[in-house]
Amino acid sequence: MIVTKMTRDAVWEWDLNTDTVRWNEGVLTLFGYHLENNETVPGWRLERIHPDDRASVEKHYFSVVRGKELSWLDEYRFRCADGSYKEVRDRGYILRDRDGRASRIIGALLDITERKRAEVALRESEQRWRSLTEALPQMVWSATPDGACDYFSKQWTQHTGVPESDLLGWRWLQVLHPDDREPTRTFWTDSVAGRGPYDVEYRVRRSDGEYRWFKTRGVPIRDDAGNICKWFGTCTDVTTSKQLEEKLRHVNARLDLAVRGSNIAIWECDMPDGIIVESHPIFLNVWESLGYDPPTAPTDFASAFALLVHPDDQERVGREIQEVLASDSREFETEHRVRHKDGSDRWRLSRAVTLRDPEGNPVRFIGSSVDITDLKRA
Repeated sequence: MIVTKMTRDAVWEWDLNTDTVRWNEGVLTLFGYHLENNETVPGWRLERIHPDDRASVEKHYFSVVRGKELSWLDEYRFRCADGSYKEVRDRGYILRDRDGRASRIIGALLDITERKRAEVALRESEQRWRSLTEALPQMVWSATPDGACDYFSKQWTQHTGVPESDLLGWRWLQVLHPDDREPTRTFWTDSVAGRGPYDVEYRVRRSDGEYRWFKTRGVPIRDDAGNICKWFGTCTDVTTSKQLEEKLRHVNARLDLAVRGSNIAIWECDMPDGIIVESHPIFLNVWESLGYDPPTAPTDFASAFALLVHPDDQERVGREIQEVLASDSREFETEHRVRHKDGSDRWRLSRAVTLRDPEGNPVRFIGSSVDITDLKRA
């Protein structure tokens, strides 16, 4: 046979003139058949093709032989001597005479069982992956190392109303809000180039035309050599939290304007371990009323106390605060003087409420202060 001893594949040669078939020693290596027991008739090979594959193999095989092709390629299951089956790739070459009739056929069976098993395992793994992603509340996506998206979960298609095929690559950018497309593209390409995590927020158009805010995170998956082989990410709808943040911002802005229009100052202090260590002024109009620049106002309690309470009143007010904190009382009220930056004195009425943990320890001190100078003079 031609070149049959140079390969471990099972090579067969069919002489159509004598209608006999010969095999090389690869038929023993791959399938366990001994050459002395091999049948030379063509039907011997066809009978060992899996019954479920035989009809399609014969149809394909004879259509090629009767045509004008010079080769064919097919895959099917072939029975071994012990009764088991192996997945094989059958590649054949047809020698034809001058009239185009097939006179000799040479084929080679390559064992691809392990490859087929790997393909099945890969399909099962991908199916498990898709089932998992479709069970998540987030929209899931993946991308190739260069950043081109190659998968979008059904949540993406359901939300956008766009088929997955129309989102692949970089086309997903088209369902983003026009104002978010270029910033998102730039941020994504920078993340891919920098090989670092991807974290961004943008608006995605819903099927009904409404845009929803999504927080998107992506991480690179690396192989054993440290090279990025995949990107995986999720998109979480944060529209509700965005709307609440915006409402809170408007409420605080209106409250700020209302307080700034009055002579009331509002403040709060954290008290870990029952000791006031930090002050977080919410509204700083008191600093302006005393001639101080708000951006330079102190935020720690000790410095704020030293400026807001007259030196002659500091010992008394400090003692009153400590007494309230040490007792079970929640409410605090005192009158005291404050020193204006120009050296003059002003009177203020300060009220506060103590917030305590379940054990009764003070954790926050919230209060207000109002100018009562005119009332004191009266």
